[in-house]
Amino acid sequence: MPSEIKQRQAESERVEKAQKNRRMRLNGGIDPQEQPQRVVSKELDPKDQLFTFIYDEIVERRNHQNDMEEAGCTGAQRQDAARGIASRISRLKQLDAEKAEEAINRLYKS
Repeated sequence: MPSEIKQRQAESERVEKAQKNRRMRLNGGIDPQEQPQRVVSKELDPKDQLFTFIYDEIVERRNHQNDMEEAGCTGAQRQDAARGIASRISRLKQLDAEKAEEAINRLYKS
């Protein structure tokens, strides 16, 4: 009896592996049954997503500020951009102070 159970388990594993390989082959190397798990794990931490979004805004505004300085814009326009950057930096610090410090140091070193 135990040998029959082992044979059934081995056959079941072989069939599952063959089905998975077929799904992957038909879907460009991606198993659609595994894909939702990866998406869910990315959506589990909205705090990190928000942090990245705000950081990207800061980078965009900093680049705009540099462009304005090179173009010779007035001080008031540059100060407006600086206030926008400062408000976003404070928001980053509210989310994760340590990570924000590292990100800001990276941004202003480059």
